[in-house]
Amino acid sequence: MQIRISRSAIGAVPVLAILLGGAGDAMAAMAAIAGTTWQSEGAATLKVEADGQVSGSTGCNRYSGSAELGNGMTIRFGPLATTRMACKGPRMAAEQAFLAALENARSYRFEAGNLLLLDGSGAVVATFTLGQ
Repeated sequence: MQIRISRSAIGAVPVLAILLGGAGDAMAAMAAIAGTTWQSEGAATLKVEADGQVSGSTGCNRYSGSAELGNGMTIRFGPLATTRMACKGPRMAAEQAFLAALENARSYRFEAGNLLLLDGSGAVVATFTLGQ
């Protein structure tokens, strides 16, 4: 089964999760995230495809890899490959912080239309809005 979701349907995802329940949680979660480009508060972007492939920009380099979404709104990013362009000072530090946030992400939630990645303790490690 393939699920497609438009940006205008994002608000309907919690209802979909309630209707599907249990095993449907992961499917509804993937529907909410998949195919959408998410923009971080900085210049970084995140795109998760329905097959679990991820790609985007760190604000300095491009990256790609995989993510696994599970029940209970869990997420784990697999190894990520990045291009190796040299960026100066703050941009390189921002890239390292962004990649660390993806590595440390263990769950996510939606809040006020934003996608929040959380670490194992529940602390927010990255915040994304819908991209262009």
